[in-house]
Amino acid sequence: MLAYHHKTSRTVLAFLLPLTLICFLAVLTFTHFFATHNAKLSAGITLDLIFSVPLLHVLLSKRNKNLNYTVSLFFTAGILIAGLVIPKNNQFLLREIKFWIAPLIGGMLGGVLYRWLSAEPTGVVEGTRPA
Repeated sequence: MLAYHHKTSRTVLAFLLPLTLICFLAVLTFTHFFATHNAKLSAGITLDLIFSVPLLHVLLSKRNKNLNYTVSLFFTAGILIAGLVIPKNNQFLLREIKFWIAPLIGGMLGGVLYRWLSAEPTGVVEGTRPA
């Protein structure tokens, strides 16, 4: 029972800590400190939302078959939240990430999804040898 509790608490921590970081960064963008230093902080918040949050999730979670999906969920959520909370005139880094990195992640996710959805060959393949 203790091992199950440890596994469950680690899983909850692997989701709760990145979500807390996302909330903290989103709230930070509404402070007076961010309003006075938004040009400097926008790049840092963008990088934290898009790269640090998924990395934190990977480091805290155990390797399982759903890790690819949850990491891509945090990556996508980071892009969406950064697009909502960062001022439009400070989204240069976000636009670059959307243009270069997001299609690569989408292609990898599409490949994983294709392998997951495609049917495994179940029958015996028979044929004749050419003469």
